[in-house]
Amino acid sequence: MYCPALAEELITVEVEELPVKILVDLRDAMPGAVIRYRKPGCQENSEDCDPPYLEEGERIRILREVEKKNNLSIVEVEFIDPPHPRLWIRARRKLLGKR
Repeated sequence: MYCPALAEELITVEVEELPVKILVDLRDAMPGAVIRYRKPGCQENSEDCDPPYLEEGERIRILREVEKKNNLSIVEVEFIDPPHPRLWIRARRKLLGKR
C-alpha cells in the first residue's frame, strides 16, 4: 500500500493482544471473573509476584486457570482498562534494572 503523505510504501499488519499469565490468590481464580488485581502473598521475589505491567487495583478478567501452586494460581488474564502512563515508566525501569 502506498502512503501519499509519507511518499512511501507501507505494510499493513494486524496486531492481536495475547493473554498475560500472572499469579493470583486461589480464591480469585474463577474463569470469567472481573477482579481488581491484588498482589498475591508470595514469598519469592520474582516478576510473577510483582509484574511490572500491572498495578494493584487495576481491573482484569480471568480467562483461564493454568496451574495451581499451594494457595496461589497461575491464570491467564486480559486487561479491562488501558494501562496508566506511570506503568510505562515503572516497566522501563524494571526492564533496565534501575530502581
